[in-house]
Order: sequence, then structure tokens, then C-alpha cells
Amino acid sequence: MNSIDGIINDVNKSSLVSDKVINEVINIIGQEKWNELHDNFSDICTTTGELLISLKSYRDQEESAMEGWYIVYRDDKDKIHYYSGCKMGGGWTNGIYTAKVYKSKDNAIKTIVNKRLEKRKHPGAANTWDTAFPKYVQIVFP
Repeated sequence: MNSIDGIINDVNKSSLVSDKVINEVINIIGQEKWNELHDNFSDICTTTGELLISLKSYRDQEESAMEGWYIVYRDDKDKIHYYSGCKMGGGWTNGIYTAKVYKSKDNAIKTIVNKRLEKRKHPGAANTWDTAFPKYVQIVFP
């Protein structure tokens, strides 16, 4: 159980997911990434099937989000927030695994410009888009 694929194989062999397996997952991917999974896939610890769905989703994210352009802004505490780009209404998130990846800088800039124009139509709304910028990110997994 030293990789996501290894955990998936081990969990597939059992009908019950123990706290030991959950703790091993957390040790491998980290508490912050586990919390992101838990927030995005509720009740992931209740059944083996739900844990497998979540882990496979994490593996898919891990494989697909290797590099690209992200839209980010820094808050007043210098913390970076990522744009989710969700079709149901994108928002700002703290995790790179829930952020939208743009394959080109031009596409990221186009989104920022469009959002700035859209927000200006609604005076008084919080406008984090004024400080948003594209950031190239390469994710390296051990």
C-alpha cells in the first residue's frame, strides 16, 4: 500500500474499509488532499465502493493535472486561491486539485478578462477578479 494504485488494489480485495486503510491513504496523499476529497465526495468513508470511487477520482486528477495554467489570486494574507471553473458556477478554492487547468495562457487570460467585464456590471460585488492572474503550474508527484 505505497501508492494510490496499491491502495485501490488492496481495497478491491476487501469488503470492509478499516480505519487503518483510511489512515494509510491520509499518510500517502496528505491530510489536506484527503480533506479536499472528503469535501468534494461526501461520505467517502462509509463504504468500500465510495472509497474506491474517491480514490479513482483522485488518481484521475493526479494524472490529468500534471501541468497547465491556473487562474489564481492572492488574498491579504498572501494565500493563493485557485479558480474552480465549475460548470455549475465556478468559485475560488484553496486546493489545486479542485482548480480548472487551462492548457494555454491565452485561454486563462480570456477567462479573467471576461470575468472582470462581467463583475463590473454588478457594482458593489466583491471583485477578486481585479487581482486575478494566470499562473503556470507543474505538479511533481513522488
